[in-house]
Amino acid sequence: MPEVKPMKLVGIGGGEGELREFAPGDKLPPEAIPWVVNASFSASKVEADQSIDNNRSTKITFNIEDFDVGGGYDPATSAYTVPPGGGGKWVFGAALIYTATSSDDTLSLRLYKNGSQVGNIGYGAAGRVTSPTASGITMVSFAPGDTVELYAYLAVTSGSRNVLGAAGTTRFFGYKVND
Repeated sequence: MPEVKPMKLVGIGGGEGELREFAPGDKLPPEAIPWVVNASFSASKVEADQSIDNNRSTKITFNIEDFDVGGGYDPATSAYTVPPGGGGKWVFGAALIYTATSSDDTLSLRLYKNGSQVGNIGYGAAGRVTSPTASGITMVSFAPGDTVELYAYLAVTSGSRNVLGAAGTTRFFGYKVND
């Protein structure tokens, strides 16, 4: 098998016109973002299950940053802010496993931009399973500085349900596809 060599990214350092090399694993400063071709992130829910109430949108939290090219994801707020130079078409997606007590339980995933819903990402219906998945993707235009969050809307006969916090089962991601 051929040896895999780390790639270096050259971007703007700190001073005007100053170039700096970034090694794999380096956190890129915002001023380097215009040089990043594909800003992207992935975040996971690896914490306690999150309760969501019936008939209302609930912001879903993702406390682990799996990767973040461009530095836009904030695990403390579970929000992604489109970095400078990151405007254009973006693909956002999510997958959530949730508890169900009835075959009529449904959960829709909603993408919010700057505090307002801009679309539905996906949908999950319990059917005959007790831990169904709601998942999907969508493409939306964003400008630098726009904030993106994931909400879930629960429709059940009564009560609340839980979004599971197990590693690798509940995820939110996004990547820029073009200007």
